[in-house]
Amino acid sequence: MVISEAHCRQDDQKLHGEGMDAWANNHGVVKSQKVDFFSRALPPHQGFCARAREAIRSGELLLDVPLSACLRPLSLVNDKLRGQMRGETHGRGGATTWQRLSDDDDDDADFVMDEQQKLMLRLLQETLVIGAKSSWGRYITTLPSSFPTVPLWYTEDERRLLRGTSIDILLGGAHIASDRDLSSMLQWCQECEGMFPPGHCPSLEDLRWAASVVASRAFDSSAAGVVLAPFADALNHSGAAPHTRMNDHGDRFIFHAERDIAPGEEIMNCYGSQGNTQWLLNGGFLDRSWPCDDFVVTPADVVSAALSYLRRAGSQQSIQLPIGEDDLRVREAAEDEDSGSQPADREASLCERLSFLQELGVCNTTFCLSLQDPLPDELATILLVICMNE
Repeated sequence: MVISEAHCRQDDQKLHGEGMDAWANNHGVVKSQKVDFFSRALPPHQGFCARAREAIRSGELLLDVPLSACLRPLSLVNDKLRGQMRGETHGRGGATTWQRLSDDDDDDADFVMDEQQKLMLRLLQETLVIGAKSSWGRYITTLPSSFPTVPLWYTEDERRLLRGTSIDILLGGAHIASDRDLSSMLQWCQECEGMFPPGHCPSLEDLRWAASVVASRAFDSSAAGVVLAPFADALNHSGAAPHTRMNDHGDRFIFHAERDIAPGEEIMNCYGSQGNTQWLLNGGFLDRSWPCDDFVVTPADVVSAALSYLRRAGSQQSIQLPIGEDDLRVREAAEDEDSGSQPADREASLCERLSFLQELGVCNTTFCLSLQDPLPDELATILLVICMNE
């Protein structure tokens, strides 16, 4: 079953946001009447945004969304459902595990569903199964039906241009919509008829759509892990000059104006301090106030850089202060005597250190670095272990 335009009508100016004022009143959402949360974005931007209808003073309340009005991750603690998914739900972080049953899998590793992926399934259940009877039906019609600027939806030719880039590396695995994870989720949906009855099971395209919604619009929640917050997700991002920031009070999300806002001005939120790699990957946009602020580094890159440093350091040590001719002959003789064993010893030592790092599990992480942040602990560990003296 594929998400139809009837579920998501964001492209239609007349229908976009229709009925949301009444929905807000019924769900306890308090929003400023000075803000149009469903205003058409001005070119060259696409879609919709939040815009001031009239002047807003610093300190005024813009939005108050109770947690009860937010779409929360699917709960997978029912014993019957647990049996259907052939796994179990763990308390820590709500991570849910089940076996990959496909014969194409090259290992028996379990797939762990995180909270974002559970939120994807909750959104699809409300959209495909509950449909018109869903309490979030009005809100769902405000969601985008397509994400042309998100790399997950790029054409093959466009994806080919990304090969070898940070985006390409992250799309290959460390993403909620990796091919492997989506296949496992589709398998679970097909087997769990109690959650997705026949005729209402999502397709891979539906899962990809839900992943794009969650990746681009969800908020972290201290009480629920991650949520979709109606009205709050209409606020676009600005890292340099935001008008507001989300205040998480546990049972509600509150936004106040942090400076004066002129009539007609788009109201910007600050999503956080992530770099443009994550903004493009998940949201399909760039923060132009930080055009080149981060990059992705793999463990192989870290090891290669450390070895390059060691080679340069060894070369510099051999070119020290000028020495006499006799001393030079003595050094050359010593180096010739040890030349057969030293490289092998160094290689053996390096292999031992790399094996130690693999046992620690620090060589399995891709790092996203920026000039402002300190090095991640695991990356620093790799460098220290490889470069430390005997």
